[in-house]
Amino acid sequence: MIRNIVLGILLLSQLAIWFVKDNPFSTEKPKSETVVEHKLDDVPIADVERIEITSSAAATLRLEKKDGIWCIENVFGYPAVQEKVAKALAEIQPLSRSEFRNAKSFLHEDLEVDERRGTKIRLFGKGGRLIEDLVIGKRDVANSGGTFIRRRNEDAVFVTRSKNLESVFSVVPRNWYDLGVWDFPSTDQGRLTDLKLAAYRVVVEGLERLTRTNADSRKRFRFVIEYVPRNALTKEEEFWRVLEPEEKKDLVLSDLSVRSMLTSMLNIRTQEILSQGTKPEYKLDDPDELEVRITTFFKEGDVETSRTLEIGARRPQSLLATTAMITYYMRARHPGGKLKQSFVHAVTNSYLAVLQRGPEAYVDHRRAAAKKAMEEGGQKK
Repeated sequence: MIRNIVLGILLLSQLAIWFVKDNPFSTEKPKSETVVEHKLDDVPIADVERIEITSSAAATLRLEKKDGIWCIENVFGYPAVQEKVAKALAEIQPLSRSEFRNAKSFLHEDLEVDERRGTKIRLFGKGGRLIEDLVIGKRDVANSGGTFIRRRNEDAVFVTRSKNLESVFSVVPRNWYDLGVWDFPSTDQGRLTDLKLAAYRVVVEGLERLTRTNADSRKRFRFVIEYVPRNALTKEEEFWRVLEPEEKKDLVLSDLSVRSMLTSMLNIRTQEILSQGTKPEYKLDDPDELEVRITTFFKEGDVETSRTLEIGARRPQSLLATTAMITYYMRARHPGGKLKQSFVHAVTNSYLAVLQRGPEAYVDHRRAAAKKAMEEGGQKK
């Protein structure tokens, strides 16, 4: 009896609570739970003026736009390959297409979007305004193949459609600039070939190549050579003649040999970017101290240009160097923008060995032998 009374009281209490919380006669609309919508907005890449990338190893690379040109702060402001920066921004721009995955912070480490394992990308606008602060995680290889990503101040994790975010946002400076030093991309071998064939005059001056016997008595040299095209009447093949010095004007130089040297000049690669501007110890400012200077003149249609390569002093080798590589200070002059030309590079001595030679190195020995045979034949008659 008492048990039934207790059960009845409990039932009435539950009905009373239900009636108060959800009155069936109430005219109010039922309330639903708040649904949190997780989404990202596209990055306004046109507003981005600065990019800061920090790897999981805490290495940081900074790119900044100066006068409309993306430059690498870590490399003295050396101009980046503009297309690479544009490609990286294009990869991260469509964030609105990202798929929400979860908002569980304890999964951040596994997805590598945590502070320790993720790659941090901060995008800034004018005046240092922060546009995006993101963490790039690992690839979602099990599903879409995209990349896990999150905002640093939020727990929500998304998967972008891009599979290349980690690779395009590298913190290695060499991945952002062209190793070539001229006014055309080093990968544009077609342009290199066109220039090599357009060359018509070369001026080379400098010091004799260093040997064990002339270290204290090296002499300066200078020679000027000019291209002579094939003679349509005599059918004589093209060659290069010596304009200077006077005593070497009888030399006939091989077109193939000269253009092979020009290929080396136009193919030169920087070993390291050392500074913006020269220093006295580089020995690049005084012509009498240069190891070698080579200026090549080109004619493409009605347009004439020139490109100059200057190699200065030998760089002191660091005590911490792991290789015995010998490098020299170098800079280049070309018709392109002035910014890139203001930098000093390190180049290996292999380039110096090719360029620091006299005109005798390019003699067309076949023609020389034929000429000698003709002269000897004439003397016999």
